[in-house]
Amino acid sequence: MHPLLRPALACCALVFAASAAHAQTIQRCEGGGTVTYSNGPCPPGTQAARTLAPSAPPDAAEGKAARERAQREARELDRIERERKAEEARAEKQRQANAKKDEAKARECRKLALRLDQAKDALARATLAKRADAERKARRAEEQYELQCRQG
Repeated sequence: MHPLLRPALACCALVFAASAAHAQTIQRCEGGGTVTYSNGPCPPGTQAARTLAPSAPPDAAEGKAARERAQREARELDRIERERKAEEARAEKQRQANAKKDEAKARECRKLALRLDQAKDALARATLAKRADAERKARRAEEQYELQCRQG
């Protein structure tokens, strides 16, 4: 049951019990430009302008219907809360999976960047006989880095 629902149900039960137990006539008292309400006689200096009769206590059918409605709403709140928690769990799992993928990609990009730097260094040191091979390796390393690591 939802944690906020229990106090609400208890409050409803108290209202029903209190209205039945304390059904009293209420006096509207006026005097000196002020209006007060009292469940007893009007205070001195005021007079009863209107008497408000107590409302009838709810019958058993209304009370039962209210309890059933409260139980339905409690079940609905529980269902919504379970769905929210499940969605949060799915989102957290997805976030962790994305973080893992991002870390793996960053690791791979660091490796490719190192390979590219090594290929450029080898190209700079290459003799004329090995220059074509070094250029091909540097170009391939750069293409792999661009393909895997450049955003956009």
